[in-house]
Amino acid sequence: MTRASAIAIAAIVVVSMLAAPLGAATVGAQTSGPSGMVALGSDQVAEDVPDGESMPIGAGDLEGAIYASDHADTLEAVVTTPERADEKYIDSGTVVSNDKVALVLRDDEVHDGRKVAVEISLLEEAIGYAPEVAYGVHDSGEEWQSQIERDGEVGVFEVPEFSSNSVTFSGGITLSGDAAGDGTSYEYQLDNLDGVDDFAINTTGVENSETEEVSMRDTGEVDPGIGGNVDPPETEITLEGNGFGSRTVTDSATGVSDGYSTTVDLEGSLTDTDKSAAPTVDVTGVTNSEWDNVSASGVSNGDSIPLEVSGTTSPTGPSSNGEPTVTFTGVEKHTIDDVEDGDTTTLSSEWDGWSSGSGTTSATSTNVIDGSHSLEVSGSNELASATTTRSSDITDPLSVDVLIPQKTGDSGDSTTLQLRSSDATFLGALNFQDEGPVEFEGETVQSSWSTDTVYQVMFAPNFANDEVTIYINGESKGTFSLSNSASGHGYLRLERDSRGSGDTLSAVFDSMSTGRTDSPAIDIDGDGVNEASHSGVLEAGETATYELSSLSTDNDAGSVSLETGPVDIDVSMREHSQTRDPVVELNGETVEHTGSIPEGETETLTFPDGAVNPGESNTLSLSLRSTSGPSHEADLSYEFEELDGSLSPEVDTNGDGSAEVSSTDLLTDGETTTATIDPSIADTWNISATGNAPTVSAEVTERTKTSDPVVKVNGYETEHSGTLADGETTSLATNEAWVENGTNTVTINTNSPERGPESLVGFEYAHDASGTTQSVEVSATSWTERFNVSNTYPSAVSDANAVLTFDDSVAEIKEVEYRVDGGEWKAPPSHELNGTDLEVQLGDMGADTTVDVRATGHKIRTYDGAVEIVEPTVEGDELATEVEITNMTEDAMFGLRVDGTATGERVHYATEESWSGESAHVEITESGTQILRAPDANVGSIMTVRSSPISVEPNVGAVEVLMEDASEPRFSVRDGNTIGADQLDVTYYDTISGDRYALWSETNDVEVDAARAQSPVTFTASGSTETYSILQRDSSGTTEVAGPTDTRNTLPLVLAFGGIGVVLIGTALVGRRFGVGGRLLPITAASLSAIAIHVLAPGQSPFVRALELGYDPTGDAAGSLLEAALGSNVVAIVIAAVLLLGLWQVDQRTQGNVPLPVWAVVGILTGVWALETLSPGVILGGLREGISTMAPLLVAGGALGIAYFVRNWLRARREEASTPDTQVTLSGFDRGDD
Repeated sequence: MTRASAIAIAAIVVVSMLAAPLGAATVGAQTSGPSGMVALGSDQVAEDVPDGESMPIGAGDLEGAIYASDHADTLEAVVTTPERADEKYIDSGTVVSNDKVALVLRDDEVHDGRKVAVEISLLEEAIGYAPEVAYGVHDSGEEWQSQIERDGEVGVFEVPEFSSNSVTFSGGITLSGDAAGDGTSYEYQLDNLDGVDDFAINTTGVENSETEEVSMRDTGEVDPGIGGNVDPPETEITLEGNGFGSRTVTDSATGVSDGYSTTVDLEGSLTDTDKSAAPTVDVTGVTNSEWDNVSASGVSNGDSIPLEVSGTTSPTGPSSNGEPTVTFTGVEKHTIDDVEDGDTTTLSSEWDGWSSGSGTTSATSTNVIDGSHSLEVSGSNELASATTTRSSDITDPLSVDVLIPQKTGDSGDSTTLQLRSSDATFLGALNFQDEGPVEFEGETVQSSWSTDTVYQVMFAPNFANDEVTIYINGESKGTFSLSNSASGHGYLRLERDSRGSGDTLSAVFDSMSTGRTDSPAIDIDGDGVNEASHSGVLEAGETATYELSSLSTDNDAGSVSLETGPVDIDVSMREHSQTRDPVVELNGETVEHTGSIPEGETETLTFPDGAVNPGESNTLSLSLRSTSGPSHEADLSYEFEELDGSLSPEVDTNGDGSAEVSSTDLLTDGETTTATIDPSIADTWNISATGNAPTVSAEVTERTKTSDPVVKVNGYETEHSGTLADGETTSLATNEAWVENGTNTVTINTNSPERGPESLVGFEYAHDASGTTQSVEVSATSWTERFNVSNTYPSAVSDANAVLTFDDSVAEIKEVEYRVDGGEWKAPPSHELNGTDLEVQLGDMGADTTVDVRATGHKIRTYDGAVEIVEPTVEGDELATEVEITNMTEDAMFGLRVDGTATGERVHYATEESWSGESAHVEITESGTQILRAPDANVGSIMTVRSSPISVEPNVGAVEVLMEDASEPRFSVRDGNTIGADQLDVTYYDTISGDRYALWSETNDVEVDAARAQSPVTFTASGSTETYSILQRDSSGTTEVAGPTDTRNTLPLVLAFGGIGVVLIGTALVGRRFGVGGRLLPITAASLSAIAIHVLAPGQSPFVRALELGYDPTGDAAGSLLEAALGSNVVAIVIAAVLLLGLWQVDQRTQGNVPLPVWAVVGILTGVWALETLSPGVILGGLREGISTMAPLLVAGGALGIAYFVRNWLRARREEASTPDTQVTLSGFDRGDD
């Protein structure tokens, strides 16, 4: 039986977009076979061709072109047609064929497997290409395959065994993609349609998923924006409070009066609700006092005196019981009190009448009570007289003031004061003789008198004895007998007699008074009952004092009563204004206290919760009764609770009316509660809370299944309606008539949801074809689209290229590489981007050359709008993608999610913005999500999206970052519409390893953090709103760097170490000169100087610089360790502690004593050093630059100081040479007992 093996040698059909002509190669000369293999001879090859047909190759071509590793002597090869091979040789030979040629291998004797080699040129001439795999079919129907390995100019494959097999060569097209997205397009070339067969298109379901961070701060019905077309899996939802919690606002004011007002700024979403403590105002009583005495003179019976009491409470007084008092003082009664000028005929109530002579009589009054009253005589021989009556007998002394302006020189002229009884009986007269003494009835009372002099004349009658005692100016002039006895009450007659001279004369009489104050009393409340009274007579000037305990603020006057005479009254009281009836107003709402509040006692007034206006200025005012007298005041203190947060927040995620996550507490910033939910793409979340809206967040895994995949072949569509589960495969209807000669275009479309991951599909497209070996593999995700294309050129091609058409959402294209015949991947000679078509230039390709090209496109995603990629970024360029906004959601803020770009971790920004207004900024979350927001952009706006050399990573929450200058770089961090962050990690990528960089706060003008770059460098900053820049503090190169940095010269080293040396020598000389400190003083001073230089040195420490100048520590473990130690926070703190501990031990364990000034200086410098090491710039940020600027002046001052000490030392040495040794002890530097 003839044993044969039928094998099919075929190329793996590779899908490609490479557009390259595929032509047949010419058959070259035969070459020797592989080592150890034997070629078939002329008697082992044959041809079997039907009449009338021709073959590309014949038996002569087979001779010496087919080899076998074993049993070559029994192997035969026959060339024939495929049909004839199936009919004649399928049971007896091995058939290798294409559509026109079949090659049969057979062995009639040995069925064992062996390696067979066929010259490549023979295969290419026969079937048009060099296959890569041999396929075989046993007579049992079992298929097998063997990889064809190229060995020089032959292809070698393994034939497992020779039996009844059918073997064919096949060529064809296969397009495939693990995850093709909507719009994915393929192209391939066919030189002819011969052999197009077995056309099949398979689509396989792909579940595309991505985790979307859903976060919102809102209440009411909110769309969480869950995308995809399959409900997400179970996830955790977090409810976080927003607000500072509870805090108390208090303040106070002392001694405030009516009309006092202040404002209080209050915050907090719950401050004006019953959840916060009610606002309270404490009113503390204040009592102000002052003395107020009321005096009234000459008060008569029935008169009223004003007694208005000021203040708010009853007065006190000087009595032993602390009560107000009234003092009655006896006074004389004024009787001449209403004489009118020129009144010569009309008698007043106090005058009985006038008696006139031949001249003119007049009476003049200039003051009703205390004024002067005159009697004037005009012409000669005139007598003017006036009389006064009394209501009772003259029993009390009667006085009158007399002033006589002139003397006539005539003894007949006189001024007379006559005493008469009621019946006009003359009792006696006191005469002021113009030419003589003062006489009473001829008896001299006073030897002389003078004009224009007031004489107070008082008569003290004793009618029982018919005598009267006369006083002039208070001096008794004696007792004189009356001429007659008195009957009834008497009166006083005043006369001015000018009859002797005939001249016009006048005399003045004033303050005529009589009697004593008798039984004065006062009624202060008008009830007819006297509150104070005196029984009996009060002589002139005599006083009597009584308490007025019932005197109060209700009184306004006192009614005086007397038996006789007037009285002087003095009321003495201490008025008090005690806080009374205070009214406090808060934003128009009033509360009050009725009554008095004693000194030091407090009344609390409480306002309703709604009286406050959080977020605004609240006005608090005080009203007090208006009163005269002491100030009416009060002390105020108030307390408000500001309450802010999310009270009893809850979220219903599925609309069933029950909250899936909730809290009954007040949640403030950072306080959370979590729950597990089963979200749905149709969910609307209902969020509720009292106070601030909570932050609701969840990481939702959005899922999209393959939906409605459509494949277009040269415009002809075939599709599957519905979704495909992950891994589910379905075959689409095909028609070979769709395939065209030349360029064939295959496009895939899927039905992606409006939001969420796009719909992807696994794709296989294949058909047989003659002479074509191409492959294209496409893998797409939500963020990337990757091409891996391959093409085998059967013949040489000049200037080959490949065109890859990317999705229109691709913003930048990276990783463009190619390789030839499985070699190393490398960059292509050139590539060019036209729109989203990437054309890769490959150069010249030889025959049977396989080239692979791969590239990755990075996409962007939009929020609240859509964009068109006008100009993406190609490999090798920095991100600079131009986009145009083609659609925007109304009343929303357009955004581009950019963290999926190749540099997605870096801060993105926009340039060449076509709109005016606010520039675009990015929102960055702790999970790395980065959305470029353009608040003022609109439809048609264009911008170029770029990435900066920095990244900003919040530890929690999210921040907004605005890149102000990417080249410096300078950027601003703010909360904006985000929840903010407590801390940020800022990474700078454009660094030089080993150089020192600083994060500088432009807002506070201080260094925030500094570090030495290990490429990149990372800083830590707070999450507060600030503007930052990054400065290069020192550089390993010579290029000048930005920012406040020091240079690399050695002058700072000379100054630093020179200064330490000068301090060491100078303090040693001082210590020796004065016998102070021994070795301790220079060592301590030099150490302190070193610390000060290390702390204050701008930029790099001189000691670190000295280390670097000595040798390069790079790669040197010891040097790197030492350099790190000098800049280490821990080492700095340890050194500071050791220095302080060392000084303490020297002070305690040796005879040397550390002076107190040294302790103070050491403590201050080491403390500053430690703080500056932990937080550079916190104390000396501005001082460094000042010292750097003043360095020459400081050095000059130090040199002068040292010169002064040296001069004094030399002088002291000369003095010591001529004086005995003296031991000097300075107590300020020695606390010992010696």
